[in-house]
Amino acid sequence: MADYRKENGDFKSVEDLKKVKGIGEGIFGKLKDEATVGSAPNAKAAKPAAPAAKK
Repeated sequence: MADYRKENGDFKSVEDLKKVKGIGEGIFGKLKDEATVGSAPNAKAAKPAAPAAKK
């Protein structure tokens, strides 16, 4: 998928997954309900998790 995105840019719809080599109707059928399309979260903006407090 990374190669596809390098050449074609971001996915515009979940249906675009079918354009990726190796993803046919069968695999798409398993992925489509879990897949979303949108901007990836900015890893730098994520706040690191704090360690759990000891009791």
